[in-house]
Amino acid sequence: MKHITLPQIKQNLKTISHKNYVSFETRKKWEIVITAICHTLFIAGLLILLIMGGTIYAKEHSKELTYVESVCQVHSTAYREYWCSSRSSKTKCYAPVWKISYTKNEMINATIIGYNRFRFLSDAIKKINEYQVSYFKLYLIYDSIIERY
Repeated sequence: MKHITLPQIKQNLKTISHKNYVSFETRKKWEIVITAICHTLFIAGLLILLIMGGTIYAKEHSKELTYVESVCQVHSTAYREYWCSSRSSKTKCYAPVWKISYTKNEMINATIIGYNRFRFLSDAIKKINEYQVSYFKLYLIYDSIIERY
């Protein structure tokens, strides 16, 4: 076993520390870069969540404002024909139509035209049959989808 003196140990430590030494300034620069990246990702994520939440809120809040819990009677059902465009041609499509009366504070007659257009009449009829003519069924409706007649 070889004996090492104290001055040799100090010299060896200086040599080792100079080989593996990263300056304080370099370390500080990397910390700043990593912090900036983390903050940027956090702010981007926060913006995405705020935009998505705002969009969903705006869409659903209007339904909440115009929601009217009322009794709705379906008097008759029908369908309307429309011309729908596809990539290469125009085809006939069908929209379900319900003639109803409902109460808000008074009895109101109205027509509801389905927003979706169906390519096949059978699909429109299936949708029409979801709300059948009845004097006893109660349906809850959104006031904003009603077109008065």
